[in-house]
Formats: sequence, C-alpha cells, structure tokens
Amino acid sequence: MALHDTLPSGAGAVRACAGEALLPPCGADGPLMVLRRGWAARCHDLGDGKRQISALFSEGDLCDPLWLSGQGGDGVIALTPVEAIPAPPLAERDLMAAMAAGARLAAAWTVNLGRKSALERLANLFCELFTRSRRVDSAAQSCEMPLSARDLADATGLTVQHIQRLLADLRTAG
Repeated sequence: MALHDTLPSGAGAVRACAGEALLPPCGADGPLMVLRRGWAARCHDLGDGKRQISALFSEGDLCDPLWLSGQGGDGVIALTPVEAIPAPPLAERDLMAAMAAGARLAAAWTVNLGRKSALERLANLFCELFTRSRRVDSAAQSCEMPLSARDLADATGLTVQHIQRLLADLRTAG
C-alpha cells in the first residue's frame, strides 16, 4: 500500500485541473503535500514562451518539497487533473531521506540533460517514470504516462518535433 492510499481526501486537499498552477495551501509556508492523484511538473518559464520541466510528480510523490523553503519556488503545474493532500508528520530522518532522494534525482536529471544523447534522455526518463510507478503497483509491467510530446520535450531539453521522431523510431524498433 502506498503512502497516498492511507490518507483521506477532503479537508486540506489541493486540487487543480490540467494546465493550472498547483499552489501550496496557506501560501508559501503551507504543509508538505503528497500527490494523491494525477501528474504535475515543476516548470521554469523561460520568458520566450518556452519552459523547462525540472521535476515530474506522480502519485505518491512529495509535491513540491521546495515549498518547505517558504519561498514558493518555481511553479508547479498540473499536467493532468491532480489532487494533493497534506502528508502525515514525518520524522526528521524520514524528511531528510526524502530530500536526499530528491537531490539525487535532480543530479541525475542534470547528467541526463547535459551528457546523454536525445534517445538516451528519453529512454532514461521513461525508465525513471516506470520505476517510480512501481511504488504504487510493484507488480506492474507497464504504466500510464499521460505526458504530451511538449511535456516530454520540456523535461528532456528537446524540441517537440525531435520527440515525435524519437517516438516514431522507438515504435519502429519495437
């Protein structure tokens, strides 16, 4: 059973439709939240209509741990309809472990963006998302991935057209 399955929805829940900002309740000093349903992303607007996704959040993820800084950070956008609920109180050790895992993931994303080929970036993202989905269903052989070509492009630093070519190549290769 995943953490988010043990928590009731309702009071304190934050909901957003696809494309809407997911904001911490009570402003920048809101509680740590767990994504109960849906997909969201931490997005950095680059000012020219482009964006960079620096984190993806799916069911069971802490969303967004940077809210704990009290500064709000960059925007978290719902990629699908989402619901986030207050996390149960965490022991300092558990919180530190969660933050360390986030830092490791951020470092892996940096390497992925900076040193891997386009195909490797996309394959790495798919593997990461599948591995994370197994937290919810450990026996899963596949997972839903309701990400658009734009979402994939913004997470991998590629163009939408390049993503579409890579997906076609992967389909052809089986």
